This record gives sequence, C-alpha cells and structure tokens, in this order.
Amino acid sequence: MLPHEHSGFDAHHGIDWSFVEELVPDGDLILVVGKDKRLLRMSSTFLCKISPVFAAMLGPNFEEGQRLSCVKDKDSQMALELPEDDGQAVYNIFRVLYGADPATKDLEPREIQNLAIFADKYNIGPRLEFATAFWFAKYAWVDDPEETWQLTMAAFLLQQSNAFFTYTKKLVKQLQVSHLSFVEGMMDPMLGLRLCLAIEECRVHMLKHDPKPRGLCLYCFKLARLSSSMAQQDTAMSAAPDDKPESSHSQSNSVRTIVNDGDVVLVVGPEQQKIRVSADLLRQSSPVFKAMLDSNMKEGLALSLRANNAPPTEIELPADSALIVWLAYRFLYCSHPVLENISTVQMRDVAILANKYQMTERFRFPGKFWLQVPRKYKTPETRIRGLWRLLVTAYWLHLEDDFFKVSIQIVQLKMSPFMRLISLVDFDDMRNEISELRMVGMVDPVP
Repeated sequence: MLPHEHSGFDAHHGIDWSFVEELVPDGDLILVVGKDKRLLRMSSTFLCKISPVFAAMLGPNFEEGQRLSCVKDKDSQMALELPEDDGQAVYNIFRVLYGADPATKDLEPREIQNLAIFADKYNIGPRLEFATAFWFAKYAWVDDPEETWQLTMAAFLLQQSNAFFTYTKKLVKQLQVSHLSFVEGMMDPMLGLRLCLAIEECRVHMLKHDPKPRGLCLYCFKLARLSSSMAQQDTAMSAAPDDKPESSHSQSNSVRTIVNDGDVVLVVGPEQQKIRVSADLLRQSSPVFKAMLDSNMKEGLALSLRANNAPPTEIELPADSALIVWLAYRFLYCSHPVLENISTVQMRDVAILANKYQMTERFRFPGKFWLQVPRKYKTPETRIRGLWRLLVTAYWLHLEDDFFKVSIQIVQLKMSPFMRLISLVDFDDMRNEISELRMVGMVDPVP
C-alpha cells in the first residue's frame, strides 16, 4: 500500500504519478496494477459494491481499509497495489461496469479471458452476466482453436454453462493435435491439464462410439476439478453487502442511493422520487446529461457553483419513470443483477429511456441478454404482447439480428385474433408494417 502524495516520478517505487488514467475522475483510490504499474483512478465505494473481496479488503478489519479511512480524513487519495493482476484486464472490466463503455463490446477472446481471470479472483462474475451474454453470442461461430480455448476458459471462470458446453464441443470437433501449448502460462495449470484430458476423452468417445461431438457439462466438470485455495476463499465470500434483496418499495419516501457519495440527485417522475447518482456517471453514460451539466443551463450552473460539502445538486426529470431510471442506472453503475429478471414491460421502457438520453450503445449488453432468455406465455394474448415488447426493445437498442428473429415470430403467429391484438400495441408505423408483411406473406422463411 502506497500513500499517494506525489505528482511526478517516484524513483523509489518506479511510478510516474502524472500518468493516472481517470476511470472515475473523482475517485479516492489509485490502483497500481501489474508489473508495469499501470495507474487507474477508481472509487473505493464502487470497488466495494462490485466485489466482496474488495469490500473485505477495504473494510475496517484489514490494513488497507484502516489506511484508506485515515487518508479520507485528509481529503486525499491512496494507492492500492495489485502487482499480480493484468492492467488491461482491470481497465476493461471497470469500463464494462462503470458506465457500460460501448467500446467493450468489441473485446477480443484473449481480452475476455484475461478479464474473466480478474473477475474470478475478486468474485465479480455475477456483475458480468449481461456482458458475457453479448460476447459469447458474438463469438458463437469462432473456429480458431486458440480463441476457442480462451473463450472456454472465460466461460468456465464466469460460470456460463451453455457457453462452456458450446466451446468445449468445438474443441472436441476441431481435432487439434494438442492443447498443451494453451496451458503454458496459465495461473492454474492443473485446471488446464484437466480440461485437456476431458477434451481428449470426449474426442476418443466420438471417434470410437458416437460420431456426433459432445461438449462438457460445467457442473460435472467442476465436481471433478480439484478446488484451489483461492476458489474456496472466493466461495466463502459469496455475497457483497450491496447484494441483499431489496423491496420494490424500499426507500420510497426518501432518497434511493446508487452512488453513495454522489453529487447529483435526480428528482424523477410526478411522484418526485429522488435518486442519488454522480455527475461523472451521468456525463460518461449520456451525451444528453453531459451537455446539460457542462452548459450554462440551470443544472450545469447549479453544479458548477456547488461547494465541496454542500448537499447534492437536484436535477428534475418530471417526464420519466422513477423505476425505469433506477433500473437503468443500477445497470450503468456496477451492472447490478437485479436487471436479469425484470418484466418485458420494464425491458421496453429501459430501452426507450436509453434512446431518449442517447445511451443505446451502452445497453446492448443487457438487451442481448434479455432477448436470449426463453420465455413461456400462458395465453395467445400474453404471447403477442410479450413478443411485441421484445421487438420494441430490440428496435430501440439497435439489435438487428434479434429484431429480425422476433419479427419473424410475430409475423408467423397462427392465431385468428392477430389483428385485434396487434391494434392494442403502440408505435403505429411498425405495427402497420408488421401487419402488411403478414397479410401478403412478404417475409423470409425462418432459418
């Protein structure tokens, strides 16, 4: 642990403090990551929310937490060394979880694997459900053996059973002479060797008994794997304090907090529900909010004139839904798993809100996750309503493939009250186009 009192080159520690990357500009912590000592400014509050490991490390029972509390009293910052971690992986994972940087949707398989290693070590995996759904769908057709291995390891570390089955099936089918070269350099070589053995056993079975390749069951493979001490420690700390279930009515008459030390309170909807966030999060996530807060509009002026210890600046959003704004920023700040089980109505409304504030690219991760989940409908009416909401979600989030697939399902519905049901939904232009396509049969067959 290094005190951060320098502004230039620290010859003793070999650190140039002038090259700090501002992930969270107002953060109270400088992460010194890897052998090359990459400097990343971060918020300790944010770290504690996304990781139970960091929550314990920066708590009152550990030296790091005690020293951080002393530094906070001085209104300063502290440096936390992570010498064994990969600087780019740490940078990427925080870009995913803080503001959902759209550039992270284009990560390469090796970058996803390195990110997964860091996530597994610090128990951040549950926060990456939306991102992993997008990445594994994007790389569903990967055929390079090394990239397939990297995605397999990422799927294992992030506990994605379907992706693990898919990629191990590819490894069996590819008939690579040897995977041992991929094991070299792994932090857990025993895991790599056990995976090599399992792949080879499946391959022998395929060649001798069943020509159809089969993938590995993640649960079965985990049972057969010797658990490392780190995995046992991570499992013991399975839930961060922030992950306690919340009642939908909790904090209904007070400020609902997303960023604990945030300097902005959104006053949302006719009920004027207050939601505490930060100006930096608003700026990073939305060009609309950035323009508002950096201009001479009343919101920007109020924020610029705010003293350090003054109450948060209030911004009124009377036309928006408090619940939808709350859900949207629960994703943008820490990617909270609460969004995994929201209704199709809420999915649609989050997508509309994202479009309104020009945040569409940042919601592609949850959008892809929502549209991949199989859904059951009790009646034809609930089916058409549910499919329509998914269609609108895909439309506003610009998910072209998913929009095509859902529209096919709607067009080919074999139900007599179709025209009556379709008349109940919004968005007239889209509704008319879908209806016309169904009547004249101008639609590609289902692949």
